[in-house]
Amino acid sequence: MSSVHSDFYEFVYYLTFKKAFRQYYSEFNDPWELPIEDGNFFDEVDDPFVQSCLKAFTKIGETKAELNAWFGIDEYEDGQTAKYVFEGMRFKPYQSFYKRAKSYKKLKLCYERSLAEFIHSLFLYACAFTAQRNKVPLLLKKQFNLPNDEAFRLLNRDDDQVALLIGLMKELKKILNELRLLIYTPNIAVKMQSGKSNVDSKGANKK
Repeated sequence: MSSVHSDFYEFVYYLTFKKAFRQYYSEFNDPWELPIEDGNFFDEVDDPFVQSCLKAFTKIGETKAELNAWFGIDEYEDGQTAKYVFEGMRFKPYQSFYKRAKSYKKLKLCYERSLAEFIHSLFLYACAFTAQRNKVPLLLKKQFNLPNDEAFRLLNRDDDQVALLIGLMKELKKILNELRLLIYTPNIAVKMQSGKSNVDSKGANKK
């Protein structure tokens, strides 16, 4: 989850400095070498795509922190220990690289794909926890395309990890639906609710 969290931080950063603050792009064109130290900076960016990604980034960060607390994992260990890196690769979702070279329009579509595939990855992990094995049964896999909460009906909600992942998936699905309205029906105004995220590069691990 750490690599996806970092990936979404990069989306927030580049979407911001490729449009809303493009006049500063020459100064801020690398999220790791030139990070934003002000945790509330992105909250004020007047761009619905930035706010969408910021909301997803925040939700993922909260879940990551909760999982780390459960298992006593610190931030550095989460990103560096071979065991966690291997487990994170098991159902690895699509990740966009070379964001710096991509246009604002292309970044929006890459963000949409990354969000959609991360939700699917979370679903596969929830299925694996439910089945208590790494090979996910086809019956469980097929549930993913069912509408709304029907997709989760066979998952073991009594498992705390599964319940946590279901909660995150529900939140991210809402964000994805709103995002697709923004992308594919631009004449429909969609209000992206943004709370205080206190986001900065410290919460994400450099890839």
